[in-house]
Amino acid sequence: MDINSKKGVPETVAIVAMGISRKHYLGDCMRCGGRKGVADETWVINKLGDVLKHDMVFRMDDLRKLRDCNDKPGMNKDGMSIDERQNEWMKNHDKPIITSTPYPEYPTSVAYPLEAVINTLNTNYLLTTPAYAIAFAIHIGVKCMKIYGCDFVYKENPYISEQGRGNCEFLLAIAHERGIKIEIAKTSTLLGMNLDIADHLYSYEGVWETFPDPDIEGHTKVAFNAEATKHRQEAQDMMAKQQLEALQKKYPHVDSLKASQDGTTQEESLTGDEKCLNDTPAELPT
Repeated sequence: MDINSKKGVPETVAIVAMGISRKHYLGDCMRCGGRKGVADETWVINKLGDVLKHDMVFRMDDLRKLRDCNDKPGMNKDGMSIDERQNEWMKNHDKPIITSTPYPEYPTSVAYPLEAVINTLNTNYLLTTPAYAIAFAIHIGVKCMKIYGCDFVYKENPYISEQGRGNCEFLLAIAHERGIKIEIAKTSTLLGMNLDIADHLYSYEGVWETFPDPDIEGHTKVAFNAEATKHRQEAQDMMAKQQLEALQKKYPHVDSLKASQDGTTQEESLTGDEKCLNDTPAELPT
């Protein structure tokens, strides 16, 4: 596809970045019998260009610039650096490599149509390579974007995040307003897809659901689901019980049948016991 032309625009594109939710792309492809069952075109980010079959790879970093994170051997069997290995396949690639500056040693490198995209979206807020891919999809007029591997924040350490989540969500809002359908891998933190649907409506207790109004076209109804709320509470209670049992096993000196003498509940007493053990200060010097 000539990226400077809007002819032959794919109706559906899958954008696959390097976050852990990329695994759902593989699952979707297997369920569909192949990648063309998922999307008309697959666009991959950076190193995935030598891993997954695709139609275009987005590598917005200057192709001649060595990034510190790639200046090491990684797991290469022959001692080549990550950068050397990546350059090897990019110089012999047979698909378009969309980038900031094309170079002759990368025969399929193509300049990103920056000015055209900025004018289409009326913004120059582009902080990360997946954001450039999303912006390009809006620019050419795709009807549906399927996003995989755009995670940025991980549950293992929610206090550390990669740059770009807000940027991608901002661009997806533009896409949504323009009528583009958005589908995101179910474990991605992008747009809170990893959360229970009830957690999307802050401050509303229990499970609230949104769904198309059967009587009014284009209208959304909101309703409380009592049955789902009951099941959710039962699951939470079971989890709390399992956690309490684990603490009782870990700290057998705590009386599992009585509340502590200070009036705290059994669970609070156990939790406080663990906290004290974890928070014991170092011995002060004499």
